[in-house]
Amino acid sequence: MLDYKIENYEHILFPSSERSYDHTLDMRKCGKVTNKDDKNFVIHICLNNQQVNKTADLPYPHFMCNSTIFRKRGAGKNDLRIIVCNKSDVDKLLEKDDNYIVALYHEIGHFHYSDEQDKKYSDDKYRWQQIKLGKVPKDEILADSFAAKALGKERVIKALQTFHSLFMMSPDYNCDEGKRIIKEFELRIAALKKDN
Repeated sequence: MLDYKIENYEHILFPSSERSYDHTLDMRKCGKVTNKDDKNFVIHICLNNQQVNKTADLPYPHFMCNSTIFRKRGAGKNDLRIIVCNKSDVDKLLEKDDNYIVALYHEIGHFHYSDEQDKKYSDDKYRWQQIKLGKVPKDEILADSFAAKALGKERVIKALQTFHSLFMMSPDYNCDEGKRIIKEFELRIAALKKDN
């Protein structure tokens, strides 16, 4: 766990004219997350429609931690950290959409607790087996807990309930993966409600 106060995280979004293209990352930087406890700490918020376009039709945010960097380099204080999203996600954040702010802080939580994450959950097959057994992946519990501490538990529950409802109305709901995603939302909501 990073030894930064959760309440000291801040996110900043850049106007279109200030979004620089990073050739090393092959992405456009559109914002950043900082923490007042360490002026050198940064999580880059990057636009990459290609990386997230496979989920572009899903009715909830498409934020993701860049898996290679997150899994292999994301635990140390000086390592490069990236949250990848698409343009519609950035637009929602600029509009101060509360649900999308919750989703962003959930992703920040993955970095905050990066050294406590269960690496087995990066294996989708294992992850879905656990969800079928009614177990919430530890990674998601920690990230939701972070968002709840930063923004308030009721805000996080409300956002998850909204995404759950939107997904229930989606045509993707009836496929096996859709049903597993719905189940994971339900388990995460129940876990937050149970947590004191």
